Amino acid sequence: MWKRLKIDSSRSLGRSTIGFKSVFGELFEFGNVTVKTVDPESALVSKAVKAPAKNKQLIRQAIASNQFDNLVDRILASGGKLEDFI
Repeated sequence: MWKRLKIDSSRSLGRSTIGFKSVFGELFEFGNVTVKTVDPESALVSKAVKAPAKNKQLIRQAIASNQFDNLVDRILASGGKLEDFI
């Protein structure tokens, strides 16, 4: 049997992630498996660092939206290059 767990939305909005760590929230818990979500800002940072060419337009739009306060700083701190998105 499974149960749906409540996600703490204040931790998963992609805003002001302290120390630039990914924030995970539990979505479902099954017998041997737990399904978790990652905050949107952390997902964008991962895409920007691991596959910048593939995600160029997505990262540009995210930066331009001003919805993620720490996105540029986190990309740089994680070894990403902003020139990949120019």
